[in-house]
Amino acid sequence: MNPMTRRDWLKVGITSLGAAALAPAVPAFACPPAGETYSFHHDYVLGTSLDLCVAAPDAAVAAAAERTVLDEIERLRLVLSGYDPASELSRVNQSCGPVPVSPDLTEVLLAYEHWQRKTGGTLCLLFGATASAAVYILFVP
Repeated sequence: MNPMTRRDWLKVGITSLGAAALAPAVPAFACPPAGETYSFHHDYVLGTSLDLCVAAPDAAVAAAAERTVLDEIERLRLVLSGYDPASELSRVNQSCGPVPVSPDLTEVLLAYEHWQRKTGGTLCLLFGATASAAVYILFVP
């Protein structure tokens, strides 16, 4: 078995962070409501496709749940996207100095810092205009 590469750890980290970010919106032990199951498919959601199944009493409630999920994904994309030059993360990456960040971005960066320590630096988050010079930014909650 091959050891995990830095890219593998990054994939795991991004997937885990995305799941963790959406977790508060989905109660862990909630029983699905009685009713129908509604399926929704969307292409081009964070560079992939989304298949969403919602158990709801009727189509209107299912559509509202779908909208809530899509709105939350968009909200997080505006914070965490490395591809959108207008995202909060991109603004941090373009900066040459300290930048105030939202609680959402702070939480993600602290999680990366935790996993950098746990992986012995395999998962390493360097950012900003001088990332090649190994600039570390300390976040104090």
